[in-house]
Amino acid sequence: MNVDIFTLVAQIINLMLLIWVLKHFLYRPLLDAVDKRQHQIARNIQEALDAADRAKDEERVWQQKVTDIDNQKQSLIKQASEAAEDLKETLLVVAKENVKKSEKRWQEELVQQKQSFDMALQHLIVEQFRIFASQSLSEMADTNLQTLIIGKFLQKIKKIPAEDKKSFSVAAKEKNEVRVFTDTKLSKKDEQLLIQEIRKAFKLSDKVTITFKEDINLICGIEIEAGEMEISWNIKQYLDSFEQQLDGALLGIIPNDKE
Repeated sequence: MNVDIFTLVAQIINLMLLIWVLKHFLYRPLLDAVDKRQHQIARNIQEALDAADRAKDEERVWQQKVTDIDNQKQSLIKQASEAAEDLKETLLVVAKENVKKSEKRWQEELVQQKQSFDMALQHLIVEQFRIFASQSLSEMADTNLQTLIIGKFLQKIKKIPAEDKKSFSVAAKEKNEVRVFTDTKLSKKDEQLLIQEIRKAFKLSDKVTITFKEDINLICGIEIEAGEMEISWNIKQYLDSFEQQLDGALLGIIPNDKE
């Protein structure tokens, strides 16, 4: 077999040229592309891993926030519950105080109503007593109630101890005035009678003025005052006793709410 050296050398050169061309124009760019692609893939994988790590970190942060929010929620619920309990206690105290104030106000109103009722009843009794007593005295003894009251008062003056009379006289002379209170206006005759008897009983001169005033609270009576000294007679004590008996009777009639 004959081998053409020239042809062989030419083919070897062509092969080497082909290899060089392939290496520089095909294989090298291909390797560079593959290497670049591998690096890109590696970067993407690393970025993905980093993103996953960041996601885990964010998840932990959010989980912590959720835990904190839950803790805050529980704390707020506890605080709200405690505040509601405190408010409940405060409202109960305020309500009790309001009830006590209302009860006190109702009691005061009841006392005022009772006092008004008692006063109206007293005046009604006194007025009826006046009518009855005046008519009875006029028919039976040819006298009037005022004359009887004056007579009873003058009797009381005569029975006053001498020491008390002296004290009253001193007070009258110091003030130069004696005030006479009656529940109704007196006639001139009755006023003169009282002036005469008062001056006589307490040894008062004309320098001491004796004045007359009306006071419906006396209730069928007479009262004389000189400074801080006073002497009185009326039927109020009897009406007070009657009022107490009437209150006892009403308590027996009116049911007790507390029972």
